[in-house]
Amino acid sequence: MNDIYYSEGFRSYLQKTYLYTAAGIVLSALTSFISAMLLPRMLMALGQAYSILMWVAVFAEMGVAMYFSARLAKMSTSTAWTCYLLYSVLTGFTFSTLFYAYSLSSIAMAFVYAAVLFISMAFIAGSTSVDLSRYSAVFSAGLITLIVASLLNGLLFHSSALNMIVCYAGIILFLFIIVHDIQKLHAFYTQGGYYGEDMLNRLTVYGAFTLYLDFVNIFLRILELLGNRDRRRN
Repeated sequence: MNDIYYSEGFRSYLQKTYLYTAAGIVLSALTSFISAMLLPRMLMALGQAYSILMWVAVFAEMGVAMYFSARLAKMSTSTAWTCYLLYSVLTGFTFSTLFYAYSLSSIAMAFVYAAVLFISMAFIAGSTSVDLSRYSAVFSAGLITLIVASLLNGLLFHSSALNMIVCYAGIILFLFIIVHDIQKLHAFYTQGGYYGEDMLNRLTVYGAFTLYLDFVNIFLRILELLGNRDRRRN
């Protein structure tokens, strides 16, 4: 790896990125738990309007993510933080329904497994000499394939076997993407150093956002597998 990986400045930048990633995950977890506790009251107060509110939150998530990516170069650091924290809260709110779809033990186990896998891949990313940036197109094609397969299975096939294959394939794919995105932080750090401290701060938040998304995707796929196990037991 490039010597920059061993510089004090990059290590500090990397630590901040991991800390911000953890902050977003914890914020989502707390929001999700609180929303789940309040869900019966919200259903009583809102009725069918609750489903509309949930869809608004889902579309708001997508809007924040697209705005964050498209406007990163022009936004301030405070706006970058607002996007990241808002996305984390919205994700936590939409995830509140998971507490009614899955057992608490499955959610906790999925979270722990995802955390262990994420930390393991972070260590690998810091020690491997293989540059995964050359495989960006492969990862993008893999993501598109998984999305299409998930949609087809959900709308047409309804196959538990195919769903399991998609979940395992998604976990494996995102393990590689985690390493890819951590290695991409090197480019962020170099770019931030060139354009100044404000850009570096924005890229730190955005780097945390990308790793946050990787964690969430692995967590959801592990949870789906554990949920299938719970349903088989029932």
